[in-house]
Amino acid sequence: MVRVLLFILWLALALYALIDCIRTPKDNLPGKIPKVLWIMLILLISPIGAIAWIIVSRVAAAEAKGGVIEPNIWSSEESVSLSFGHRPATEQPSAPDDDPEFLEEVSRKLREKQREEYERKKREKEDEKLQPRPDKNSAPENPTDPQNPPDPADSPDTKS
Repeated sequence: MVRVLLFILWLALALYALIDCIRTPKDNLPGKIPKVLWIMLILLISPIGAIAWIIVSRVAAAEAKGGVIEPNIWSSEESVSLSFGHRPATEQPSAPDDDPEFLEEVSRKLREKQREEYERKKREKEDEKLQPRPDKNSAPENPTDPQNPPDPADSPDTKS
């Protein structure tokens, strides 16, 4: 039973140190040792490599912060994104409606179009007010057409 507990403890320690090492950025690696070498130390020199990583990375993190040791699970606050076989995501939005600049441009064009429509309708109303409307009770200006004069038989005076 003790052997099983020691094996589980060793596995958990190695796994923790390995994950912590992998997610630490290259600039924050302690001792300026390459990440690949740290990973090999953690995996090949068991439990000493994992314990060495934990101690050295915590000391390096404390030195970088002016001697302050923060109660944090990981040795580095920054992390490297893990990508297994595919490219890291780009900073560009994947769809146009995810792009705030595009949405702002569409919104600006819509507001401009609405403003132009409003101004056009306003001008039409002002033009209608300025033009005199023909009065319904008054006779039309040109009741007879010179080409086709009215028939005298249709006038109300000649009917009997």
